[in-house]
Amino acid sequence: NLVVTEKDNTYSFFNNGLYNFTVPDKLTSERIAHFALLEHPQPRKVLLIGGGVSGVLKEILKHPVEKVDYLELDPLMITLAKEYLYSTEEYALDDRRVEVKNIDGRLFIRRTSSKYDLIIVNLPQPFTAQINRFYTVEFFKATKRILKEKGILFFGITSSPNYISEEQQNLLVSLNESLKKVFAEVRVIPGDTNYFLGCKSKGILTLDYQRLMERLNERKVKAK
Repeated sequence: NLVVTEKDNTYSFFNNGLYNFTVPDKLTSERIAHFALLEHPQPRKVLLIGGGVSGVLKEILKHPVEKVDYLELDPLMITLAKEYLYSTEEYALDDRRVEVKNIDGRLFIRRTSSKYDLIIVNLPQPFTAQINRFYTVEFFKATKRILKEKGILFFGITSSPNYISEEQQNLLVSLNESLKKVFAEVRVIPGDTNYFLGCKSKGILTLDYQRLMERLNERKVKAK
């Protein structure tokens, strides 16, 4: 059940009553794409699970990627995106490096033989059983199987830089501990959204601002 609302040329997408994303929201799209891709020294093959039409896909393509497999369970999401969003988003969907697959993310990961440098989970918050399936130890293990040796799993969870409720704290701690059970190295980028990174190998992830900016400049990525 997909719903699109509009206010002041801003479009908000809801799926089964859950908020997915708002367009345009360039800052959020840039954070998701660039926080993830700058962590990998050579991101060539990316798996994006959900939310590509929010602007994230367009930002991913600013990096020297060779292939992006974009999973969107409901094909209506793509149809609505082309109807309501800007031509730049359609261009991203039509890029030769992008392959859109209308399939459940967990099912795809279980079946695929492909290997990825980066897996980005860009789904609504885990407030339902359907979405929560993407934030479990079982799912993290499944993603690890299809990651290359330096591969990274990336996702974001709504947080706050000033106050975190006990319920939210328990969720964030649980996710961090679950990632540590699966991945060799785990990092968290804090803020209004906590961005989690789990890497298959040690020594790849970095929070060194200077190093990340060097990669941004080397790739000639333009961002705010």
